[in-house]
Amino acid sequence: QSPLYNNTIVGGIVRDKTYSDWIVFSGMQKKQPIRSMDYFAKAEAKSVDTLNGNIVIIPRVVVDKIGFPDADRFRHYGGDFEFVSRANKSGFNVILSSKLQATTDYNVNDLIRYMPPLLQWYIQPNKAKRLKILKGFTNLKSNYNIWHMVNIIYKDSNHVSFWRYAILYVRQIIKLLVSDFLLKSKTETTLKTYLKQQNAPEETIKVLMNHRAKSI
Repeated sequence: QSPLYNNTIVGGIVRDKTYSDWIVFSGMQKKQPIRSMDYFAKAEAKSVDTLNGNIVIIPRVVVDKIGFPDADRFRHYGGDFEFVSRANKSGFNVILSSKLQATTDYNVNDLIRYMPPLLQWYIQPNKAKRLKILKGFTNLKSNYNIWHMVNIIYKDSNHVSFWRYAILYVRQIIKLLVSDFLLKSKTETTLKTYLKQQNAPEETIKVLMNHRAKSI
C-alpha cells in the first residue's frame, strides 16, 4: 500500500454518462469545485480541501480520533463537508482520486436542483416552481435549507443562536423577491460564471436556457 494513503481520506468522482469529461460530484480545492478530468492531467490523485460524500474511503483511525459526522447539526446535507474539514484540521490528508469513480445520468433538472437558490429563481420564473424554491429554505432535504447553511457558516461554534437562522432566512427571501427588479443583470453574470465553474456542456446549457424561456 502506498504511504500516500496512510492516515488519508480518499474521495472519488462521479462523472456524467453522456459527457465523460464532466465531473458532477467530487470535491473542492481553494473553494473551487473540481468539475473536469483535466484536473487529473498530471496526477491520478490530488490533495483537496473537502469532498462530496458520494464515494469516500475513511480509515478507522480518522473516526477513532475525531468521531463520526455530526448528525445532529447536519441531518441531511453538509455532514460530509463538516467531517472532512474537521479531519483536515486534525492533521489527516484528504485526496481526490480519479481511479475511484462512478457514473450517473446527470440531467438539466439535476443541474438546476444543486444551483444556489438565486439562480434557481432566475431559471424558473414559473410561480409553482418559485413557491417550491421558497419552501426549500425550511426543507431539510433541500441542499440550501437554512439549518444547513447556518451550521456550515458556524461549523466551528458549539452553539448557534436562533436569531442567526431567522436573519439568514429573511435575508434570503428578500434577496429572491427583489432579484427580478434590482439584481437581474448581476444574476445573469453570476449564472454564466457558475456554469463555467461547473464545466456544464454547451448542449446542457442550451437546454437550460430553453427551459427558462419556456417558463416565462
